[in-house]
Amino acid sequence: MTEKAVQVTWNAQQDDETDAELSKLTRPFTVYRAEGEKEEAPAEDAFEKIRDNLTVTRFLDRQVTTNNTYWYAITTKDTNGTETPRTETVAATPREPPQLIRAAYHQLAGEMQTAQLEFQADAPNGVSGKRAISENVWVIVTFDRRMNLGIADESRYVLRKVKRIDGINPVSAIRDRMGRRALLAFDTERLLQHFGQPLTTTDQYEISVSNVADIDENAIRGATRPLEIPSSIREAAVSDLTQARVYPNPVRPNVADKGVITFDRIPIGTRIQLFTAKGELLETLDVTEQDHNEKKWWLTSNNTADVSTGIYIYVLEFDTQKKIGKIAVIK
Repeated sequence: MTEKAVQVTWNAQQDDETDAELSKLTRPFTVYRAEGEKEEAPAEDAFEKIRDNLTVTRFLDRQVTTNNTYWYAITTKDTNGTETPRTETVAATPREPPQLIRAAYHQLAGEMQTAQLEFQADAPNGVSGKRAISENVWVIVTFDRRMNLGIADESRYVLRKVKRIDGINPVSAIRDRMGRRALLAFDTERLLQHFGQPLTTTDQYEISVSNVADIDENAIRGATRPLEIPSSIREAAVSDLTQARVYPNPVRPNVADKGVITFDRIPIGTRIQLFTAKGELLETLDVTEQDHNEKKWWLTSNNTADVSTGIYIYVLEFDTQKKIGKIAVIK
């Protein structure tokens, strides 16, 4: 069934005294149809003949309108050529494919219990709602109607940068009680490894979904929506070093790209110092308001000579906090 046609099929009873193929040829089928409500079949006199003399056990009805319910019944002829009683009726409602209407980055701080109750009931394969919600990054996708359990399969979703082919799957997906939304959980470290940066940047991302269907088995073959990241998330004030990210790491500069390390989610007033593995100071960077909580190191020493392949140490200092880490440069 699609939005433009209904495929009707049935089983033919063979006459024991007649060859099966000959039986089909000498006993043609007739298809009757009526429009009505989905919950209750129409009266007998509402059915009209729409096709007769069929020698196969299928019929494709193309004269349908989206969202109308159609009821079908089949007859054939007995050995005397008399039309048999109609079969039991079956109904079909051609509909447009379901739509993915929204994909939104979601913070559940303060909403943990509510979200857990909404999504936990349909958690697949023993994955609890609590586990998915506890992941660092999550996205809620919304469909235009109730969907079947397929939307709880994380392999059906891909998060990618806009206009890029490669992407990453969520680590879990949970269908909500109403079946119109799914909560997708992404592991922060895997996102950083794949994209080389957090999602809360100025880059644009999108979520795609494929091979899922609504509760009437109308399928989405493929759909994509931009990932909405609220400006409050992108521009949230950074007050400590707990969210600091350093990427890409390792960095692989080449002839076409000299390479750059980004220090992201860094509080204004932070001092960044870069050292060699032997403890020699290479460069000092100060984060100001103009940096918008992000500072770049262009792999230089004292802002002049390029550094060589090796391991380098960074030290972040803000107020009384200090964070130390390593950066690998591979040429």
